[in-house]
Amino acid sequence: MTDKSAIILAFIITGCSILGCQGEKPDSDPISSAPAVTDQHGSHGPHGGTLLELGTAAHLEYLHDATKGRVTLYFTGSDAKSPLDPDQPPTLVLSAEGGPVVVRLEASTAAATYAASHDALRSDHPEGRISVTIAGKTYNPDLEQ
Repeated sequence: MTDKSAIILAFIITGCSILGCQGEKPDSDPISSAPAVTDQHGSHGPHGGTLLELGTAAHLEYLHDATKGRVTLYFTGSDAKSPLDPDQPPTLVLSAEGGPVVVRLEASTAAATYAASHDALRSDHPEGRISVTIAGKTYNPDLEQ
């Protein structure tokens, strides 16, 4: 490429850049105009636990009592109000010193409520995941602290 060709090419690129960027702002900001999913229902459920979204299909309220070594899970639909039973009882997969511990939750007398007790849950901040299947789809959210 000759010096003359390089200069012409530089002018063409600069001209296209200037024409393409006219300083106009879009009518709306696509990022900020979309509703924030986490603000939709708040971060706490009706039982005082942490509210987690399970895709767009369901919500899970997670309550942990370290003194009793107990976890209670409440499942609701997309509205975060209507009880919604998972396809099968959920499990917890906890990180422990001797390796992973699987804790199976049992159905409670209340609709869409499951609970379990285990020594590994006596920690103030148990580490692990919840495994639950709803409408044929499996979700594995981290335990919230």
